[in-house]
Amino acid sequence: MNIKAFPLLLVFSLFLSHCFSQINGTLTDKTSQKPIKNAIIFIDKTTIKSTTDDEGKFVLENIPTGFVKLVIYKEGYSLFYSAMRIESEKIYTLRLSLDEAFESATKRAYIKRLDAPLEQLSKVLAPNETSLAAIKISKNKKLNFFEEQNALQLEADGPLLIENSTLGYQVSLYFPTPIPVNNTLISKCFMHFDTLATDNPVRVNKQRHAAYFGSIQHLLKAIAEGTFKQEGYTITKQNNKELSPNEFITSSKISGYTNFDFSGTLNVRYQLGNEQLNTPAEFSTLRITGAIDISKYGFLFSENNLSVDGSMAPTIQSLLPINFESESTIEKEKEDWINFARLQEKTYLSTDQDYYYPGETIWYSALMNYKTPEYADTLSNVIYVELIDSKNNILADRRTRIMNRIGQGSIVLPDSLTPSIYYLRAYTNWMRNYGDSSLFIRPLPVLDYSKSLNYKENQTVLHSTDVTIKLETEKENYDPEEEINFSIDILDSNGTRLPSRFSISVIDLESTARIPTLPSIQSNLTFSTFENSFKEGFFDSIQFNLERGISFSGQISNVKGEQAQAHVEIMNQRLRYLVSMDTDENGRFTVLDLNFNDSLAFSVKPTNLKGKPINNVTLVPKTIPALYYSGPALQLDYPKEVAPRIRLLHEEHLETKVLSEVSVTAKRIDPNEKKKEAYARLLGQPDNVVDGDLLKTYAGNNFLEALQGRVPGLRVFPSANGIDIKMRGMSIEGSTTPIILVDGVEFAINSVPAIPVAVIDRIEVIRRAMPILGSRGGNGVIAIYTKTDVAWTHTIPEFTNLVVKGYDKLEMFIPQHLQENPGSNNVTRTIFWRPINYLNMNEQFTYSFFASHLPGRYGIIIKGVANNIPFEYFTTFNVN
Repeated sequence: MNIKAFPLLLVFSLFLSHCFSQINGTLTDKTSQKPIKNAIIFIDKTTIKSTTDDEGKFVLENIPTGFVKLVIYKEGYSLFYSAMRIESEKIYTLRLSLDEAFESATKRAYIKRLDAPLEQLSKVLAPNETSLAAIKISKNKKLNFFEEQNALQLEADGPLLIENSTLGYQVSLYFPTPIPVNNTLISKCFMHFDTLATDNPVRVNKQRHAAYFGSIQHLLKAIAEGTFKQEGYTITKQNNKELSPNEFITSSKISGYTNFDFSGTLNVRYQLGNEQLNTPAEFSTLRITGAIDISKYGFLFSENNLSVDGSMAPTIQSLLPINFESESTIEKEKEDWINFARLQEKTYLSTDQDYYYPGETIWYSALMNYKTPEYADTLSNVIYVELIDSKNNILADRRTRIMNRIGQGSIVLPDSLTPSIYYLRAYTNWMRNYGDSSLFIRPLPVLDYSKSLNYKENQTVLHSTDVTIKLETEKENYDPEEEINFSIDILDSNGTRLPSRFSISVIDLESTARIPTLPSIQSNLTFSTFENSFKEGFFDSIQFNLERGISFSGQISNVKGEQAQAHVEIMNQRLRYLVSMDTDENGRFTVLDLNFNDSLAFSVKPTNLKGKPINNVTLVPKTIPALYYSGPALQLDYPKEVAPRIRLLHEEHLETKVLSEVSVTAKRIDPNEKKKEAYARLLGQPDNVVDGDLLKTYAGNNFLEALQGRVPGLRVFPSANGIDIKMRGMSIEGSTTPIILVDGVEFAINSVPAIPVAVIDRIEVIRRAMPILGSRGGNGVIAIYTKTDVAWTHTIPEFTNLVVKGYDKLEMFIPQHLQENPGSNNVTRTIFWRPINYLNMNEQFTYSFFASHLPGRYGIIIKGVANNIPFEYFTTFNVN
């Protein structure tokens, strides 16, 4: 492509009444002199853009002062660009002409398949998975890729469009010449920003500020204004000597600019606020090859003299237009950081073993820690626990309930599991606001039965310097299967007992070992610094809610498959849970904070805004974080020969037979029927009984109205809150509504009509006062009983079932060596496991377990949190 920069013709300039300037003019074809319409004219790296009309006229407004680049694009013409100096409060009128584009004389062998080159281009624009997920790159057919000197080159006959929904911009990249697809690509192209429509402008605005503070644009403006130290920047030479402003900031020869008078390499450290905020420090390197002049808006006069590496290096997902003006201040950002920091929580999984074999069970204890201890037990109550393979496939997932800052669970490894390195991950929904790097994750080796790990004797006490752990046993040597009594005390540096929560694991060191390179509990549960991606989350841009229980979201669609706003009624027969709500504009609804185990089916009845049924309801799947592990590589020390007890374990595994089928026959006793009988006995003999089949013929909106005439003295009438019920002879003071029970559970009167009439077995009415039910029982009782053999929605076409996963069912750890005959040689790698233990201020913790029947050396591992301080302790004892 031949590029000719036609000289700008300045016709006149006028002073304006505002501080910014304006460019207007006309655009014509250089040969025919005819107007060019629909050409795009913009100021490089800004949102300032115009399109020529039928007469070729255009207007660019609100242009900041300083040197800017004017760029013009029209399909079929050569890309035009030229520098302009904009002075304050002036109008510039231009007459511009464009040359028609012509084919390059050099015939190129273009790569016609776009997928592979676009993948390489994507990695240059977004160097990691997180940044790539934040943008959407259009497959523009006008992008031509070719190879030259074994390097991928890009030649573009049109813009490359990139959508960044996080920051709310569509970025158009224009390439003036064929350009290498490498990390210099962004700096060599022109770009303009178009603002995208968003349904959450507050969040987008916050995310823009998160990208701005700590960026090279922020630094340059802070340097120009002389406030870079107050804004959180420390600039040092290569010898780590800090520079003061008067050492490199001088007045520029260019009016309105500040001169950056330094040549060489500088290190920049950015930390929002101060050390006391515990915000993450970000590091960058500036390489300066000549004078740099900076306008107060961050425009560079000689941008080729500056290159940036590190956290400030510009990438597409973090780019903002140069004319972006922060509506926030550094002090406001500090305040947001403090508030958001106070709500941070972390979790850690303590497991009974460091590694496993196929067929074994992972027993885990989930420990919580809080940046602000006063918020303990007021934040999340649900931890997601996942077993993940190296390809980011989730092999098992659990929902663990947290109570008193600790929870427990287990994962059974299949016998067929391929030995490899897996990952065990744990997080709360709220933790995801602080970035995926803040989630707990650790490698989990699963070994082949033909392998074992070396036990190293120097693996002794490991605990925090701020905590002293005292574990006392009656002696160091025990007989096989002898009872071992022990006590634990956890003290601070002053000898004061600390309230603590911890897990206890006792392992056979003859058949297992510890892995010293696993992430420690201290590194996972301390709050010394925040993760690098922490600043992506702010109070008014929270993406992941606090979960005080099991939550789920649903999506309503109309018959065309389009998202549709609706009203939904949601119920569950087992929980007796019923709620009515309106979806958002996109048909999304969310149910929060339920408590149940295993899985439950929730029945959803949606209707559109006109009250007509909508049958398309789907469960919105939980978003899965990307696999992110940055810890040390595991160092597994294999002995020359497998441990003898592992050979025994291997033989046991080989003797295990997999049954093709197991049939279990049982008679189910419905617990709901028992409950109903108990409720009936509690309430006594009813005054009236209405059979459920009689209600099916009622044509009204509320089947309670059908009781009128069938129950003497009962009246149903409208009220300000919906409907009300009154029975003759009952209280007329205050509420007259009798208490309503559905299978013994109290229901709000306006929620009762949502129960399908088809599942009602009978309605019992008690017109006398029932003091056993409290003051509400003074108005009588309407007891509704549902059929036990009919699900609420199986025969009701208006309802759709959504199956929701609840808390993982807890299994009890039973030491295997206690189940075996005395003197047997069966191997038990975990002798004792107690996942939840509490130490209060009043007394030390005491417990007991039984030694194994096999002689050898055994280890006791204690991991926990004492007064918000994570600790770990390890000691050993012998069985003769």
